[in-house]
Amino acid sequence: MKLLTLLTNHAKERLAERTKLSVEMFAQQFDNFETVSVGYRRAAGHWHRLFYSLPDEKYFVAIQDMRNGDVITVLPLEYHETLAWPISDKSKRRALLKVKPELIEVLPDRPSPIVRSVGTKAEITAISIDGARTNFGSHRFAATINTSEAALADDTFISKVLMKSASRGVPLASIDKLLLYDRHDSHLVTISWNDLEALAVDEARLVIEESGRTPSHGNFY
Repeated sequence: MKLLTLLTNHAKERLAERTKLSVEMFAQQFDNFETVSVGYRRAAGHWHRLFYSLPDEKYFVAIQDMRNGDVITVLPLEYHETLAWPISDKSKRRALLKVKPELIEVLPDRPSPIVRSVGTKAEITAISIDGARTNFGSHRFAATINTSEAALADDTFISKVLMKSASRGVPLASIDKLLLYDRHDSHLVTISWNDLEALAVDEARLVIEESGRTPSHGNFY
């Protein structure tokens, strides 16, 4: 299951105002998951995805509504960091490498959470706090994974987890851990609740909207 990238009229306006990307270029980059997950607002169901625009030579953050897949706005990085929360240099490096992989030997302190190999198809099981088990289907990683960081570095995987969480009626906050198994039922990785919490953000930090006033409904786009 994969959500194709669709932009609201507001997002199209912001994309045109703030970037040199066409809607088609933007959609292709997002459909190819050349992005980095930098937060998920549980209350709103909004996924924040960092990306690097080659025409602009700048970073931006797009906000995607995971309830229907619509991209609702595109924010300049500095705007997002001022009004929402800061984004790590590690995430920025990962976003840049998604579109310019040739820099992997040049960038300092490059992240290496994934061991390159032939790839891994993993079965996903969610374990709720009450012990209930829910099948979240499977996901094929492009490389062998051996840590939760490696799994969470794959935006396609995160997208699947967020969609399955919604469709199966298992809120992210109710999950104690995710278990990943290979086709031989061998355990690969456990993603603990505190690792999953990193996907979510503190709603209390979202206190300023685009006009500079305190938002009344948590909207700052």
